[in-house]
Amino acid sequence: ERERMAAAYPDHEVQARTMGVPMMGEGRLFKQAEESVVIEPLDLPPHWARINGMDFGIDHPFGFAAVAWDRSRDILYVYDSERVSGGNIPQHAAILKRYGQWIAVSWPHDGLKRTQAARTVGPEIFKLYSRENVNMLSRSARYQNDIGGAQDQWIIIEEIKERERTGRIKYFKTCTALIEERRNYHTKDGKIVAVRDDALKAMFYAVMMRRYATTGVETAPPPMAAILTMRR
Repeated sequence: ERERMAAAYPDHEVQARTMGVPMMGEGRLFKQAEESVVIEPLDLPPHWARINGMDFGIDHPFGFAAVAWDRSRDILYVYDSERVSGGNIPQHAAILKRYGQWIAVSWPHDGLKRTQAARTVGPEIFKLYSRENVNMLSRSARYQNDIGGAQDQWIIIEEIKERERTGRIKYFKTCTALIEERRNYHTKDGKIVAVRDDALKAMFYAVMMRRYATTGVETAPPPMAAILTMRR
């Protein structure tokens, strides 16, 4: 019966119908079968470039994604993710620095909003993270055309879909927050439903700015066993 169903439905529907994987909305965006993109954690060679992405938790949870880039094969590995409700900037900064302060952090344009306190205007939000010694990129996430501000999400979504189809992006199975969001990311009435997508957005920003990823040869990244210990 499973073989018959697998032959009759697309990959993402097979998962829903035979494995109980939930599928929300009228148009699931990431349809590649999970088993083809989710992998066991592996040790990250020091020559792979690294970049982190974040989504500010202004009126929704804070999102984080850590990406390693094997430039020689152009494969991205998302090796960590978080979605945190509440917390403060120092707590979020500790997550962003988990694997070393040298890793650059990509962030969305709403980080340019200024803080408000006691009727006075404070610094832009992204600068508050810089004060916590987070290696924030000097400008918000944007495509190669270098046009700032709000970015068209469909461009990065289509790139991620193409990478999934061609095996050029992999997610460590320990990235539970991001995998859950990927599974449920969908459209309704032709529009993206932007709910519980915080870690996913963080990954988008990291991938969008991967041209600023750097290697940690001078500060060798820890083995995967140590990374999993840090996450706990």
